Amino acid sequence: MISYSKTNGRAHDIRLVSDDYVPKPNEFVIAGEVLPSVASLSDISEVDDFKAQALAEARQARTMFFARFDGLQASANTTGNTALALEIEAVKAAMRSITTDVDLTGLTTLPQMRVAVLNRWKAIRAPLSTQLKAAFAALDS
Repeated sequence: MISYSKTNGRAHDIRLVSDDYVPKPNEFVIAGEVLPSVASLSDISEVDDFKAQALAEARQARTMFFARFDGLQASANTTGNTALALEIEAVKAAMRSITTDVDLTGLTTLPQMRVAVLNRWKAIRAPLSTQLKAAFAALDS
C-alpha cells in the first residue's frame, strides 16, 4: 500500500505503508508496492508548477520595482514634474499586469518561462525616458 498527502493539488509525503494502515485526515492510500512519481499523484502538472514559480519570481521582482518607483513618482509630483509622474504611473500599470500579460503558452521549462518574463520586462522598459531606464538599471544591480 502507498500513502500520500496533497497540498494545493501537489502530492507529497509519499511512502509505503502496511496493508492495515489507517490513513490520517487528508491522506490518501492506494494499492501498490512501488512508489509512484509525484506527478502521477498530483492534480497539477510540472509545467503548472514551473508557471507558478516563474510568476512568483516576477511578483517578487515587481515588489522591488514598486518600492523604487513609488519614491521617484512622489519626488516627481513634489517637484511638479507631471510628465515624469505620468510616465511612472504608466510603467507601474504595465508592471501590475506583467503576470497576466506575459505569454507562457507552449513553454514547458522554467528557464523558458523566466526568459519570457524577462523579455516582457524588457519590452516594458524599452520606450522609457533615460531617467527611468537608469532607475531600472539600478534595480538590475
